[in-house]
Amino acid sequence: AAATTLMSASAAGAVGFVGSYIINKKKFYIPWIINSVLGGLVSITATCAVTGIWESLVIGSVGAVLVLLSDAALRRLHIDDPVSATSVHGVAGIWGLISAGFFTHKDTVTEYFSDRHGLVKGGGFYLLGVQTLACVVITAWSAITSAIILVLINLTVGLRVSMEEEILGSDMVEHNIQ
Repeated sequence: AAATTLMSASAAGAVGFVGSYIINKKKFYIPWIINSVLGGLVSITATCAVTGIWESLVIGSVGAVLVLLSDAALRRLHIDDPVSATSVHGVAGIWGLISAGFFTHKDTVTEYFSDRHGLVKGGGFYLLGVQTLACVVITAWSAITSAIILVLINLTVGLRVSMEEEILGSDMVEHNIQ
């Protein structure tokens, strides 16, 4: 698990490093590199104990690409996510769950994690289906729970600041940061 986690993060960091250098005309954009590494870490989490090194390199690299692409898409759609939480945890997390359906090895050590191989290792589509269903269920649960909590907050203390406070900025009004 430690080796696959390290290799996934390293591959993801390399993708962010090279991508940043190429896209930004030979200049490095540090948030891309950091978010790529984080995306690689999130991507490998679901299957780190039951996958191999080469698979972890693929999982981390794809996770980094997905983080960078989704972050760019959110910016184009004018969706505010200053710390790229949606891209790093949401998109890379979904990829991590789905990648487990592709790359998981049958657990022959503890015989606890997985009793079958993923699709790439000849295990068929079963595990991929289970992992995809997990993504759907987790997304639905999160959306419904968040909606209920946000409605309750809005009905009690409110979600928005006043227009004047919004113009001044929440950093200034809420945190006294100028």
